[in-house]
Amino acid sequence: SWQNIATGDSQVQVPTSSLATTTTLNYAQQVELTEHGALFTSASGIVTFINRTALLKSPRNTSLGTFGDAAGEVNYKRAPTFTLDNIDLYNVSAVTNVGGTLQQYSSASSIAQYGVTSVLSETGLLAVSDTQAMARAQWNVAHFAFPMTRVRSITVDPSGDPATRYN
Repeated sequence: SWQNIATGDSQVQVPTSSLATTTTLNYAQQVELTEHGALFTSASGIVTFINRTALLKSPRNTSLGTFGDAAGEVNYKRAPTFTLDNIDLYNVSAVTNVGGTLQQYSSASSIAQYGVTSVLSETGLLAVSDTQAMARAQWNVAHFAFPMTRVRSITVDPSGDPATRYN
């Protein structure tokens, strides 16, 4: 089979525009966005869809490598640079399903501390209810209302430890 398509966790709408103007890829990408899943072509050429719950379970929640200079770790040439910034800070989220009403949610405590940053806006989702759109807006704000430490840069040395080389 040329596909490995999981059942999603969200109920979605059927295509809302003519099938003559909606490509399979476009519709699948809309479903992926609505579901918060992952749609990709595997290394063996299989079109794959993974639902959002599966993204949080084994084997996808297990690290495939550890950066460091000990045996078995993926070596790096320079130490990673960490940063705490607002590049991914959204304290207001606006979500709209096709044919639905705008659902907006915000974090008063984040806004009091940082002011209104960028609004995380998602439109054209295919969820079947405004309740699902509101839940998505709430999820967005819960995950992005405050800054998180992130790796700004790292230079990997794949030739370092033979056990972690990329073949």
